[in-house]
Amino acid sequence: MSQTNARHQSWTNNELEAAVEAYLYLLKLERSGITLSSRQVEGMAGKGHLVDRNGASIRYRLRNISHILSERGLPVLQGYSPAPAVGKNVREKIENILDNSREFIQLLQDNQQNPHAGKHTASGLVEELENLKSRILLLSDLNQTSPNFGHNNPPEDMRLECSENAEVIEAVRSIQEEVQKKNIDRNKLDQARRIVAEFGLNCVLWMRDRITDFSKAAAIAAGTAYGVSNSGGLPHEISNVLAKISSFLF
Repeated sequence: MSQTNARHQSWTNNELEAAVEAYLYLLKLERSGITLSSRQVEGMAGKGHLVDRNGASIRYRLRNISHILSERGLPVLQGYSPAPAVGKNVREKIENILDNSREFIQLLQDNQQNPHAGKHTASGLVEELENLKSRILLLSDLNQTSPNFGHNNPPEDMRLECSENAEVIEAVRSIQEEVQKKNIDRNKLDQARRIVAEFGLNCVLWMRDRITDFSKAAAIAAGTAYGVSNSGGLPHEISNVLAKISSFLF
């Protein structure tokens, strides 16, 4: 289906789920002081379950989600003002996806209290970032063509390029170095955090249907359940770690 034709087609459940998950991830980032540009956000077009949607279509759907959240008295994404013109059927689907989302439940809790408030130590953050690197490195392994994965190999448009993985690993290392310094280079830290944040958004789309199969395949190949237990929630882990870093800084 071309993007031109898709604009006139009803959104599928998979498309709506991808949009809601991306929205909640971005909102969590924003509440941690990290705002991705509209170019980065609408770059979701043509990827994963949004492969048949263009930037304008994605923008309006995110504004619909803002409207639903605002009606519930919850925070919304900056730059995506509420758009009330959402059909009843689509609205019901979005509300159902929200109500069954772990990230949305956490948002409701966060609205009452800050779960990352309190003391975060540099050593504790370094350890969490080290765990994050391990998860990203696992993705690099899963992303390689292997007979162990068979038909579960990601299609070309969904591959996380090796150069992208290398860039985000370097960004995580840079954050580790900065949080341990007495005088933190805020520009360097902010740039590294944005690289990791954008990578997380890509992972939201890349992982939805595929990561479970990849993780199981990796676990079978390695004789361990590591992949299954540590990969599926990578975007959630990224946003959690970035939130803790923001709390540490301020």
